[in-house]
Parts: sequence; structure tokens; C-alpha cells
Amino acid sequence: MKRFSVILLALLLSLAASAQVGRFKSIPVLYPGYSFKFDTATGTLSAVKFDSESGETVEEIISKKKSNDTKQVGRYEFRRTFTPGTYRIFDTSSGKYTTVKWEPKQEEPQKQDDTSEPEIVVKSSTPLPADEDLDVKSIFPGISKDRISNNNDVGINEESVVYSHQGNILESETVGIANAHLKGRTVIGSLPKPSYGIQAEGTVVVQIKVDQYGNVTEAIPGAEGTTVTDKELWKAARNAAMKAHFNMKSDATALQTGTITYVFKLK
Repeated sequence: MKRFSVILLALLLSLAASAQVGRFKSIPVLYPGYSFKFDTATGTLSAVKFDSESGETVEEIISKKKSNDTKQVGRYEFRRTFTPGTYRIFDTSSGKYTTVKWEPKQEEPQKQDDTSEPEIVVKSSTPLPADEDLDVKSIFPGISKDRISNNNDVGINEESVVYSHQGNILESETVGIANAHLKGRTVIGSLPKPSYGIQAEGTVVVQIKVDQYGNVTEAIPGAEGTTVTDKELWKAARNAAMKAHFNMKSDATALQTGTITYVFKLK
């Protein structure tokens, strides 16, 4: 009888241990050297920092436990949001959300070299109306078709694409000016080609805002350097710019400003 009790106790302990498998989740985050540890039973969220030099791991609780019942594995779920540094914890039992905001402590800013690349300054930042019918001249009344583009003002040194429309065929060829400029960032893959169906030519410079994940969140055509007022070319450039994707950068600002230049040319 005693031996049976010991076997039963060992079995119960084994079942209890197996029930805890999957309780904790390691969640990658954007910030180098950090990850999250999430307790799906109590809802506790911790930031874990790994020091590669010392090999030590430092854990900081950023959201305290919401339940004392450690047996409810999977009760809480971790959710990301579109806002960097903001997360949500979902309670599958009550259906409630808890918002958590966290970013690593900012280190001392390094002194910038005088020879570093200057920040981009885009003078025209008038937002476009939500309606698809764009009144280009009313938004930028000073722009004209004979305006000369001067891309050197923003220190561009990459390669650009000239988009040529011939019937219904969209071709491309390279020229010696840049098509995208975002300080410290690179384009993932290639820039999407604009789609348009008219016989027109000119340069459209699109001001873009990019988040830390590399997504374009806003695109406004008509920035300095634009030489054409055709609303269809503007819409084509804006739609293409919104599909562009850049590399992730954790130390970038929440929304980084840059430009994409599209040169439309008749053949």
C-alpha cells in the first residue's frame, strides 16, 4: 500500500510538471540585446537583457502578475501593436486587455562627427486630401512644369529609376541620380514601380515617413524637386511609395522622414 502511494504521488507530480510546459514564452523585440519573458498563466511580462561581454542576464518586470493561479497555462496572450514600445496583454478568461508601454533606457548620446551626413529637410509638407481627385495646383500653387529639379540639395548619391510609358508597357532604365533617400536606411528588395496610364513625363518627389520596422506610414508627393503637376503621376508616385519597405532600425526615431524620387519619361 505504501509503495502504491509513492507511485501515485510521483505520477501526480509528473502530471503537474507536464501541465506547466509552455507556460513561459520568450518573445523577440526590436531592441538589440533584449527579449521579453511572458508568463501565460499569471500575465507577468518581463524585459530580459543579455550582456554578451559578461554573459549575465538581467530581468526586469515591466507588468506585474494579474492572477495568482499558476495552473491556468495559456490564460494570458501577448499582443503587439503598430506603435513601437506599446504592447497589450489579453486575458482570455475575462476578455480584457491591458496596455503596456516599455522602451529600454536611453544611453548617453554619442557625439556626432562634423563630417556626418546632414539630415533631410523637405520644405513642402502639405498633406494630401483623402479624396482621390487631387487638385495639384491648389495644394502647391508655386510649382510649374518648367521647374528644375535639384536633388543634390539633399546629398543623394544612390541610383534612380526612370519610368517610361510606351503604350501599355512600363519599362525602366537607370540614370545617375537617386530615387530613395532615408538616412542610415536601405531599401529592402527594389522600389515598387508606379502604375499609370497616361502619356506624360516629369519628376515627382515624394516625402515619406518610415517607422522603425521599415514600413512607409505616410507618403506626400510634391516635395522640393518636383517638376510636374499632373495629378495622375502624383497619385501613381504616392501609391508606389506607400508599398516601399526599408530595413528595420531600432535606434531610429519613431517616424523617420525621407524622400523617394520618381522620374517619368516619354519614349
